[in-house]
Amino acid sequence: MRDAHHETNDGSDRNGRDHSAAAARSAGADRDLALSDPYKWWREARSNIEQGLAVPAVTEAPQCGRFALRRHKDGPLLPAAIWMEGKLLRAAVGRDLVDPETIWLSCARRPVDEKDYKNRMEQGMWPGDSPSSVTPSVGHNRGAEPTLAEEIDNAIAAASEWLARTPIEDQAAADIADGWKRRLIELKDKAAAAHAARKAPILKAAREADAEYKPLIERCEAALRAVRSPLGAYLAAVEGKARAAAERARKAIEKAAARIKNPEQAAAMLATPVVAPKVKAGTGSMGAKTGLKTETHYRVVDHAAALAYFADHPDMHEFVAKLAARVARTGIAVPGVEVIKERIAT
Repeated sequence: MRDAHHETNDGSDRNGRDHSAAAARSAGADRDLALSDPYKWWREARSNIEQGLAVPAVTEAPQCGRFALRRHKDGPLLPAAIWMEGKLLRAAVGRDLVDPETIWLSCARRPVDEKDYKNRMEQGMWPGDSPSSVTPSVGHNRGAEPTLAEEIDNAIAAASEWLARTPIEDQAAADIADGWKRRLIELKDKAAAAHAARKAPILKAAREADAEYKPLIERCEAALRAVRSPLGAYLAAVEGKARAAAERARKAIEKAAARIKNPEQAAAMLATPVVAPKVKAGTGSMGAKTGLKTETHYRVVDHAAALAYFADHPDMHEFVAKLAARVARTGIAVPGVEVIKERIAT
């Protein structure tokens, strides 16, 4: 098992600290370990943990393996590695080389799986972690709290980036995906709560306005219908009489023109159409007067024929699908409907 960390040929880390002396002391104390199986203790510790047992006795000398540690009580759980490089014992927390003796007692009781260690190094998360603490901050000043929109933008960008490069093909990836799922649900619920809080006073004001004015509007509409209905009936009757009179006058003119032998005179008589006068109600010069208008209504008299005509219409497909789903959910078997059950993430 080899490790690739930021290191130099002279044994110092990227910050210039020299850990060669401490590493040499540890290597000298455990020279036999390096020559036999340097990861034996770590494998036994992992096996014990998987069986629900305590880790083996922690020796004073650091042991090779993959670990997790906290720099301070409330700090994040960091990935740590201890390994042999030739006859020297090396260690790193994250990508920073450190003295193995300075971290051993802090990490010895937290041996971690190799895959979990790699995921933490590469993805920034332990399996099951909430991504909220590791989501990259984009588009806002790190000195200020991000807005909800920035939190959502950051989480979506980070989750999409992770998903694009990480196929969910093992338990470790599934656990991380679950973390992203929970983070996105958390943000969605947060946005929904903020939305509801923002809308609440507006909806309250709308309900109060409805309660005050809708009854007045409805009373006026009811009274308007009571007036409009007989008025319309009267005007329609007057219009019918006027049209009948106009039709009689037209026919009389046609008969008179037929008796005239001079074609020009007859054509002149027929040139002016006879039109019934428009029917109006209302007096005075101000405001619109009431007249009549044509209102068209449609009534289905043959449902089977109408359904057959619209059978392939997209709107009909959507309507039938919704209706079928609603009925099928009650347990009724709908003809022509297939029940498909799919296992999806909660």
